[in-house]
Amino acid sequence: MSNFISKYKIESNNLQYEKIKGVEKEKPNYFNSGIVDKDGNLWMTTYGGGVWKYDGKTLTNLELKKGAEKVLLVSIYQDNNGTIWLGTDNDGVYKNNGDTFEKYVLKR
Repeated sequence: MSNFISKYKIESNNLQYEKIKGVEKEKPNYFNSGIVDKDGNLWMTTYGGGVWKYDGKTLTNLELKKGAEKVLLVSIYQDNNGTIWLGTDNDGVYKNNGDTFEKYVLKR
């Protein structure tokens, strides 16, 4: 998949692909990175459109804001404990706390 307007079904056994209708939006969000978590959910980061989670049935968007400003996500990572982390272009690192993401503050 390259954005939320187009997606592709890839047949690995014969190297064929089929373009499938994606999620229609006025302004599509292009994703920067993605992972499949330990539970099989697909997570994708967008630059200004939050993080998206697809559980095989439902596509959910979690927006992150720094005041009124959108947080610009560039990377996503799952550590060995199963915690999902987000790297940003304008607001440091965020950590998943179960339901949402919160800014990570290093404790000294």
